[in-house]
Amino acid sequence: MKTNKKNISVMKKISFVILGLIISWAAFSQDVRHSQPYSVPLKLNPALMGSDNNINAKLNYRTQMPSIDNGYTTAAFTFMAPVYKQGDGSKLDVGVFAMNDMAGAFNHIEGMLAVNYNLRLSESGHFLSASVYGGFNQKFLDTDGLTFDDQYEVGSFQPTNQTSETVMHESIYYIDAGFGLMWFYQPREESNINAFAGISAFHVNQPNESYTEETGTLYAKYASQAGIKITPEGSKLTFTPNILGSTQNGINELATGIYTDYAINETFKARIGAWYRAQNTLAFVVGFEFMQVYVGYSYDLPNSALSNMVNGANTHEISLSYYFNTSSQESYKMF
Repeated sequence: MKTNKKNISVMKKISFVILGLIISWAAFSQDVRHSQPYSVPLKLNPALMGSDNNINAKLNYRTQMPSIDNGYTTAAFTFMAPVYKQGDGSKLDVGVFAMNDMAGAFNHIEGMLAVNYNLRLSESGHFLSASVYGGFNQKFLDTDGLTFDDQYEVGSFQPTNQTSETVMHESIYYIDAGFGLMWFYQPREESNINAFAGISAFHVNQPNESYTEETGTLYAKYASQAGIKITPEGSKLTFTPNILGSTQNGINELATGIYTDYAINETFKARIGAWYRAQNTLAFVVGFEFMQVYVGYSYDLPNSALSNMVNGANTHEISLSYYFNTSSQESYKMF
């Protein structure tokens, strides 16, 4: 009997330590990282809306470390559409984003509305896009089934015993805001080279996301993006090397990637690609575009240290894009 009581006590302590680590991760977490960043363009840089003249919708689903209490799962939806166009290619865009991110006992729901204006700078094909966004976030903590040491008597749980542990809110919400700027090079005539570069800022109002009465600041995140799309003359291949950088509360990240597209015919295109996040993961991407539909899949290879600590540290991500119409104006797809 004594052995059983000891095992129960040890299990309770281990569970509480794990819960504490998860709470710390949730309170000071960074944004969700995607292996297919252009499938969630509003979370990369909302000014990316300026590059595409098509109405399009995107779905993204990501699952990470499924062996750990069902792991981390993220589902996201993006819809973008030009609402006003001018003959020179300048236009006004509106985009909406919704996300449901789950990690153990935590659930994060986010909604975002973004507005973008794309301005033609020159007849040679230079554009500047500027965007602002506002978002609503709600986070939930599922406390059902959680127990604490001071609720046990002689190894038996007493639900009437009040715990002296810090009481946390089961639900919090906050408003979020940010902006994006992006330069594009998109000539009217068919060109072998297109290019883009931009900066974006998220959580510039630095909202409080603490589950307790204390302050838990969601620090501002600043990011940069750049890439070039190269189509050798007479070739069915297109190469798009990219680089992404970000900084948030002193944590800096750098990711480099490349997409290689092969046009099988006028309506069907295949893609392979890879992303490397410095000192973290290597992700491989495959995709197919047929008519107005694009389907992509990526798999992350975690670093050796994470693989040694966690059995089943796999990450899978699926994306689906649909373009509702084909614009007569030039449209530069980076994803």
